[in-house]
Amino acid sequence: MDAAVDNFLRGAGVFHFFEEEFQQSSKKRNLHQCLDIAQEAAQVAEVYKQLHKLTSSSVIKDCVPNSWGGLMHVKMEYYSSLSHYYVALGLITYKDELNSTVQEKLEHLYADSKSNEKRETKSVPQNSSERLRLGRSHLHQSISTLEEALRTYRMCRQLQLIDSLHELLKKANEKSVGLLSKVIEDVDQFHEMFEPMSIRASTKFQLKLADPDLSQYKASDLFKALGPLKFFSAKRHWTAARIVELKKPDDSSFGFSVKDDSPVVVTRVEIGGIAEACGLKEGDYITAVNDQDTKWTSHAEMAELIKAAGNTINLKVVTPMNWKYLHSRGAAGLSMCSKSTSSSSSGFSSSSSRNPSPVGSVCGKESEKRNSWNPFRRRNSKDPLESSYITNVLYR
Repeated sequence: MDAAVDNFLRGAGVFHFFEEEFQQSSKKRNLHQCLDIAQEAAQVAEVYKQLHKLTSSSVIKDCVPNSWGGLMHVKMEYYSSLSHYYVALGLITYKDELNSTVQEKLEHLYADSKSNEKRETKSVPQNSSERLRLGRSHLHQSISTLEEALRTYRMCRQLQLIDSLHELLKKANEKSVGLLSKVIEDVDQFHEMFEPMSIRASTKFQLKLADPDLSQYKASDLFKALGPLKFFSAKRHWTAARIVELKKPDDSSFGFSVKDDSPVVVTRVEIGGIAEACGLKEGDYITAVNDQDTKWTSHAEMAELIKAAGNTINLKVVTPMNWKYLHSRGAAGLSMCSKSTSSSSSGFSSSSSRNPSPVGSVCGKESEKRNSWNPFRRRNSKDPLESSYITNVLYR
């Protein structure tokens, strides 16, 4: 029995709490919430005002579209209208007497006026009549600000394509006009209409810019599959990629040599060899070996791939069309002095020198001395090919 009575008392206490909290102090709580929302909206309007000022400057104006400046101006006017609307909503729906707490809240609601006019008596109402007059003035300010936003919307051709923006401004204007029609009968029309003071921009949310943590997520280069940019770029011209299939007996070689890294280039093709017969050319770049991409493969890795291929290998090669660029890289041939290693098991030779001497060069520097040019020296008119003529004569 005692437990049942205790439970009934607990239930009655809950209902009493609801009555005290939601009936008696709801109007007071709604006023404070409306004033807080008004200051938050004024803060957003202030941010858009600063952005609009920056985009209108000569430094940034030419770098951004004109529609951006118009959209920022519309948003600035819209949030400024919201701040005045919520102040009016809180003042009109508040039915109790204005105590010291509410008056102090209203004193800190408005920004400091730059003019010398004293408008404190109008910003802080003392009775219900002044409260309704102040609410009506905020409603008029909200409507005029929304009309300015709609005017800016109609002037910008790009903004007219955004139907949702027009619907938002239209509904906000209808809401302000509807609230004004309800309160206009309760306000004495013979009193002077005044312009309300600007609402102080304030926010309870402290926003802080967070720098991106680029090391948190690993990303791969989207253009890595194209190959090294130095070679595989729009500045270079290449032939279409072709497949070269090489087959050799166990005791023979493929008949070509490679050098360099990323990508590996064919530097020598044996005359009459398997590589020449299959269409492999000197200066070809190997981009794939047996369907394995080798654009980033080093010289040592390429040697291992060819050795592991056995007697049959499929090479995907491309040929540069700019031969000056090819010869500047030293792909015309191998020097007799360049050290090369050949493998009988793989059937190809690889040069360990990245800059071989030109074809036909001899080890060491020639000590041949060139004769200086003398304009007074008698020139020999003897035909230099005379000896060849004599040697070509057949004696019978």
